[in-house]
Amino acid sequence: MATTLAAYAVKLLKIVRGLDHLRPGDSSDEPTISVIVPARNEEDTIRRCLDCLLKQDYPSYLFEVIVVDDRSSDRTAAIVDKIRAEHPTVRLVQIDQVPDGVAPKKHAITRGIERALGSIIVTTDSDCIQPTGWLSGMIRYFEPGVGVVVGHTRYTKPRSWFQGLQAIDYLSHRIISAGAIGNGEIISGTGSNLAYRGEVWREIGGFGDSDALVSGDDDLFLHRVKRLTDWKIVAATTEDTFVETEPVPSVNAFLRQRARWASKLTGYNIGLKPFLFAAGALMLGVMVVLPLIVLMPRRMAAFVPLIAAKMAVDYRVMNKGTEKLGQRDLMKYFWVGDVVHSYYIMISAIWGVFGRFTWKGTTYRRRA
Repeated sequence: MATTLAAYAVKLLKIVRGLDHLRPGDSSDEPTISVIVPARNEEDTIRRCLDCLLKQDYPSYLFEVIVVDDRSSDRTAAIVDKIRAEHPTVRLVQIDQVPDGVAPKKHAITRGIERALGSIIVTTDSDCIQPTGWLSGMIRYFEPGVGVVVGHTRYTKPRSWFQGLQAIDYLSHRIISAGAIGNGEIISGTGSNLAYRGEVWREIGGFGDSDALVSGDDDLFLHRVKRLTDWKIVAATTEDTFVETEPVPSVNAFLRQRARWASKLTGYNIGLKPFLFAAGALMLGVMVVLPLIVLMPRRMAAFVPLIAAKMAVDYRVMNKGTEKLGQRDLMKYFWVGDVVHSYYIMISAIWGVFGRFTWKGTTYRRRA
């Protein structure tokens, strides 16, 4: 356990240093933009999303919004139709069926990009809230040589402890993603706030061999860009580039969401697997040892410093990350979150890789 902890600590402390390497964008270019919004049964959120996008301070003649209706059975398409009748920058692409062996969301994004007129592709989700300066802020990062800008998505202000624990868990993923990018590495990203040049998409052939994985339209795409091109990948860390989304309403929904995210682990590149193995082994150790420390404190005393060291490393990462991303208020959830973190991460990882989970009305077993 000590060796595993050392490998884990070295990687995470390196990520902390990476956060210091992140800089604001400085480009003054105003390229054309196509915002892709995949949507399936989103009648409750699509209007709010489009309202946010239509209020952007980026020149309206330089961007379009393409909503890809992925086989919705509700009023999603009708709502979009009504809005686009008044706003010609909004377009609707409708999907009736998805080819075998292709993940629905990736298929939707691909169909949207095929219709896109902009030189920059920006993806977001219909349940997100985008600030007025979002597009302008993201475009500032497209300096010469930059091919992809990874934005930050945060949860809305917690209204309960359950929401707070979700928020700090999700933030931990975003901190690790940003710190890794600061070091020139790729671990993860978020498709709800992601921008890339259309030529980057064409150069790597889109999602490629990750097409079948239900998740991964963000990080697996980033891995392909890193592996196949010389384009720079940068992280956006200014407030105007942050989008917000709501946490899920129940523990079951939370675990199913995390299982879906974990289902793409088998698609991660070989260079990341030693770190993922070390993190997984350490979490498994914590799951076993922590209850034993409580039940048999004298016999398990030797493990107390190891658990404390892990929590100290985690605290260092989160303390620095919440400062960098302006979410210091979430640190009040840290200690409880760090204790339960290992349990739900391991449960969702095993569930996502080996079990079945349901998303958007469809049941998946790792591959779509």
